[in-house]
Amino acid sequence: VAPGGTVTASWSGIAAPTATDWIALALPGAADTSFIAWLYVSCAQSAGSAAASGSCPFVAPSTNGSYELRLFANNGYTRLATSNQFTVGTVSLPVVTIAASDATATEGTPSDTGVFTVSRSGSTGSALTVNYTVGGTATNGTDYQTLSGSVVIGVGQSSAPITVTTIDDTTVEGSETVIVTLSANAAYTVGTPGSATVTILDDEPPAAGPSISASPSSVA
Repeated sequence: VAPGGTVTASWSGIAAPTATDWIALALPGAADTSFIAWLYVSCAQSAGSAAASGSCPFVAPSTNGSYELRLFANNGYTRLATSNQFTVGTVSLPVVTIAASDATATEGTPSDTGVFTVSRSGSTGSALTVNYTVGGTATNGTDYQTLSGSVVIGVGQSSAPITVTTIDDTTVEGSETVIVTLSANAAYTVGTPGSATVTILDDEPPAAGPSISASPSSVA
C-alpha cells in the first residue's frame, strides 16, 4: 500500500455487536492503548449503529513499515480480532518504452510487416495494458490494418509486439510513416524512447513526370 493510500478494514462474526465497537490501526507489538488511528464501526469517530459485520476505509500511514488493524468491543480494550499485517511502502511503477524492432514494411507484401516492441521494467507477475496513440503520414486503417491504441504485456512477459500490416492499393504514395507514441497512465511511467517510427515502402512505381523529345534525332 502506498503512503496515504487506502486500507480497508473488513470484519464479521461479532456475536453481540454494539454501536461503540471500534477499530484501531496500530504497529504490530504495540500496546492496545498505543494506536495510530481509530474509527467506530460506523466508519467515523462518532458512534452510529451496531454492526456484526462490515468494512471501513483507513488512510495508510505516511511512514513506511508494517501495520495491523485491531477490532475492540464497546469503547474498551477487549480485543475481538486482529487483522493480517500489511505493508506501507513506496509503490514503484514499471517503466515502459517502445522501439521499432522491424522498422520497415512493404505494401503489397503481407509477410513483410513492421514491428514495434513495447517493453516494461520490473515485475512480470501481472499483465500490463499499455496505451498509445498513432500518427505519421500513413493513415491508420487505410494504409495498414487498424492499430487499436493499446497493447497487453502478458503475465511472465517483459515485452509485447505491435505489428504493422500494410493494406495494398494502386495509389502512388511514396514511402509513408507510422509513428506510435506511448500514452501516460497511472499504472506505469513512460520512459525513453517513448515513441518510434515504422516506414511503409510503396510498391507502385513512381508516376511519370513531364517529358520532351526531338524528332528526327538528326537533321542533314
